Amino acid sequence: MSTQAQPAAQAKAVEARRRFAALSDDLALKIFVAVATTVVLGKLGFDPTTALLGAALSPVLAELVKSAVERKGLKRRHLLLATLLLFLVHGVERAFAAARRRARPPGRPLPAAVDVTRPLLLASGVLASTLTVALFTGVEAAGGHSLVADRQLTFFGGDDAHAPDVLPPELRLPADLVIDAYGPRRVWFAVAAVDAREGEVDPDCAPGPGARFPIGTTTVHCSAVDGAGNQTVGAFTVTLVRQDQNVSIRMRFPQRVEAEATGPEGAVARFVVTATGREARSVPVTCSPASGALFGIGRTRVTCHADAGDEAVNRSFAVVVVDTTAPRLTLPGDVRGRTAGSVGRVDYRASAFDLVDGRIAPTCSPSGFRFGLGTTLVSCSAKDAHGNVARGSFTVTVVRSEDTTAPKLHLPGDRLVDATSAAGAVATYEVVAIDDSDEQPSVTCSPESGALFPIGRTLVRCSARDGAGNGVSGSFTVTVADRTGPRVDPPADVTAEARSAAGARARYGEAKAVDAVDGAVRATCSPSSGSMFGVGETTVKCSAVDSSGNRGEAAFRVIVNDTTPPVLKIGDQTRYIESGSGAYVTFPPAIDAVDGEIAPDCRPKSGSFFPARKKTTVSCTATDRSGNTSSPVTFAVWVEYIPD
Repeated sequence: MSTQAQPAAQAKAVEARRRFAALSDDLALKIFVAVATTVVLGKLGFDPTTALLGAALSPVLAELVKSAVERKGLKRRHLLLATLLLFLVHGVERAFAAARRRARPPGRPLPAAVDVTRPLLLASGVLASTLTVALFTGVEAAGGHSLVADRQLTFFGGDDAHAPDVLPPELRLPADLVIDAYGPRRVWFAVAAVDAREGEVDPDCAPGPGARFPIGTTTVHCSAVDGAGNQTVGAFTVTLVRQDQNVSIRMRFPQRVEAEATGPEGAVARFVVTATGREARSVPVTCSPASGALFGIGRTRVTCHADAGDEAVNRSFAVVVVDTTAPRLTLPGDVRGRTAGSVGRVDYRASAFDLVDGRIAPTCSPSGFRFGLGTTLVSCSAKDAHGNVARGSFTVTVVRSEDTTAPKLHLPGDRLVDATSAAGAVATYEVVAIDDSDEQPSVTCSPESGALFPIGRTLVRCSARDGAGNGVSGSFTVTVADRTGPRVDPPADVTAEARSAAGARARYGEAKAVDAVDGAVRATCSPSSGSMFGVGETTVKCSAVDSSGNRGEAAFRVIVNDTTPPVLKIGDQTRYIESGSGAYVTFPPAIDAVDGEIAPDCRPKSGSFFPARKKTTVSCTATDRSGNTSSPVTFAVWVEYIPD
């Protein structure tokens, strides 16, 4: 048989065994219900129709009973127990009936015809029901409609010790291997097999790990067989590629490097690879991944390259990171508890930590926290993802106590907390329990102090229990509300130069607002950007409102300055007179962007008397109300007579 046909044939054989076991259980159940139906109908007095009713109803009742058993998760042992109980009741009833017949007065004998007819009718009903059930089951099996045959085994659960194991193990093979070599060499590889019931199963491979492989491609055939004889087969290839014998570079490298995982990422693996060339000169070698790198769990191929300039070679080997370290199981010491009744609650904490898988929830037996009086051994175990198991145990001793008074629970009042984000807020509180006999009664609250509470009202339930098992409970509320307005970030102060008496139009950046609950919200400012701002300092107020109506505000300044001096333009002045010794001369005003016309400050002053036929030099400046002074202007004033 070919390698590809073997798994198909084995799977077909496993399926045939499964169907045979399923049909056997199906038939056994239906025959049991048929016999029980016939006997019950006979006991109820339906003697003439017992055979007919038993034969007609038993297949239907069998399917109903089977479906009910499956829904309840019952196993075959429960069915057998019900059968024994039925026959026990039937035997007791027959014993009482015989005793009544022996006690019957001699004058009232039981008719012989009834004693003979009843057993015959019951026997015929049982025979008819059994034959009918067998016929129905055969038809269902032939048509492929058997409820049991179409599903998994009817009365077998995964934890039933008597359920037949028909599932083959899972065979885990490596990928096809390609290895550089000068010639035949030993090759190591990892093969694993896991069975659903037995756990890890030792696989068998030919050739096996560490065998000497020739140059070329070799097929490795592997198989795994569990204790029930279920087998899984598979194959992969190992290819050895011959290197050029004329190459002078010789490389030394490990065939296989193993490392123990130190975390979920794997482990740091170190190795030494050297190469020599002509005249035993050292040749530099680079490997990928390099020595000291972090290798993941499993098999990683490392390729090393040696380059001597005129020639180069490549070699490869495997780095295998395994997890064989069991989790670290942390258990309490021997625990003691007290109770005023027959069962007490004893709280304990068990935990496990694995280097690869992190925290693992251990399983303890007996489970739960309720223990009877006396000493109970609690066995705990923790299993990581690679099948490594840590085991430990401790004892729980419960003694009787006369303490029947529950502790007094002191709860805080209802609390109101400001939300710090859209998720709510972290709230802390203190709950104290005081007991007359127990100095430190256990207190538990849900949600815990320091937990994140959502926006809205949350009921916190707390309970306290002393060492005798007396408990008390209570509650209070934590309300998380959004009562804080957004934080507004205004623009920086803005400075502008006045352009007129009204001031200047100033533009500023956008104000931003962030709310702890709503995130970014829209902010508005007044006066708005681009408005006319008067000379001087104007406060601009910015505000934002969140979805809860909380308002946040901030402000900045817009400063409009007048730093531009007036413009003074006065040229040489000439005045004509008809007579006299001179004339009064007035000078034109200076022009300021804010203040408008400004009388200049001149020496001599504007409007002074200037003598005729004499050149007078005048110097003027102009100063606005903001103190800005123009540059001095110098000009000449002439007073002349009107020519004839």
